[in-house]
Amino acid sequence: MTALGIATRSSFVSFVLEVERLVRRSSVTPYRQIGASLRPLLAERGWIAPELLHPRREGYRRELLYEDEAGAFSIGCFVWGAGQATPIHDHRSWGVMGVLSGTLQSENFAIGASGRLERSAPAELLHAGQVSWLDPTVGDIHRISAGTDDVDVSIHVYGCRFVDVCRARYDYAA
Repeated sequence: MTALGIATRSSFVSFVLEVERLVRRSSVTPYRQIGASLRPLLAERGWIAPELLHPRREGYRRELLYEDEAGAFSIGCFVWGAGQATPIHDHRSWGVMGVLSGTLQSENFAIGASGRLERSAPAELLHAGQVSWLDPTVGDIHRISAGTDDVDVSIHVYGCRFVDVCRARYDYAA
């Protein structure tokens, strides 16, 4: 296993090995188990290189931390400055997100009976240590945004290669 030289502490390596074990042994994606394995990693900060914890001015920062050689899963770090957000998008892959520091807002959407994009649930605030997941068989259209005026950091695990994470973008008029 080779992490990308960005996060190689034993706690991160142990997490990668656990995700690999969970993904390979199950025909059904073990979201809850991956989320449970992510929580202890979120309680630490020393495993991630400090230079990764700075946002970019032009938009949220995405950094690949690890990618399975066969493309079965990837792990990334996202860093959010005040007011930064993803576009509304989907992954068409399962995903698990945990907040390492700060607070993130997660908004979920679905295509309604009219064919228009609609909110499918109230916005949810996720605080440091909390985990959320997406299942494309249920619906994975969403937007994530910074929840504080400080720096917010999240760790994401996807059931695909990192370059394939964002598949489609959607327009929404409230």
